[in-house]
Amino acid sequence: MSQRAGIIGLFAMPGLLLGGCAPDTGQQMDDVEAEAAEAPPTQRPTTTAFGQWDINQDQSLQRDEFNGWSTDEGVFDDWIGDEGFDREAFRENVREAWDVDGDGSITEQEWQAGTQALYPNAQVGTYVDWDVDGDGALTQEEMAAADERVDIQGQLDANGDGTVDQRDLGDFFFEVFDANDDGQLDTTEWEVGRSTWFDDGMGM
Repeated sequence: MSQRAGIIGLFAMPGLLLGGCAPDTGQQMDDVEAEAAEAPPTQRPTTTAFGQWDINQDQSLQRDEFNGWSTDEGVFDDWIGDEGFDREAFRENVREAWDVDGDGSITEQEWQAGTQALYPNAQVGTYVDWDVDGDGALTQEEMAAADERVDIQGQLDANGDGTVDQRDLGDFFFEVFDANDDGQLDTTEWEVGRSTWFDDGMGM
């Protein structure tokens, strides 16, 4: 199971809490992972948006289909400006996604899930390295300093050409969405990923 699967499950918590549930975190993560990994394509419901971008109608999104959606819908437009990749805008989006309880800071549990999902191949250090003042909650300034150490641009620049473009971001987030690492997205992975990263309502 991919390390990314952990954060996909963790990110599903706010929706369940709003529904009046008080789930056990570990059990909830297991449930979301199981649904994403085991549901046969014929049993997966197709949302309007998912069906629109599922060009070959195989009930899953391949990388090119996902990149078609991200490009045509302009989901990364706020992160790519006239001067290229906007690291501050990206970092703010990361903060919002990692901050599961919405309290404005990142706890160690949230940090562990987030770094495992976004930076599985990077040497990110420990939470103590990020939490410079040792108060147990990462601030915007601490996240910015850590961003330099992690080299987020290097993480996103898959083709190593020194720039981050729409295709680089699409490829990166396809991997983040793909919780079970099967090289395609089912409706669960698609909807949880959209809701988490692009504030795009589930099933819309």
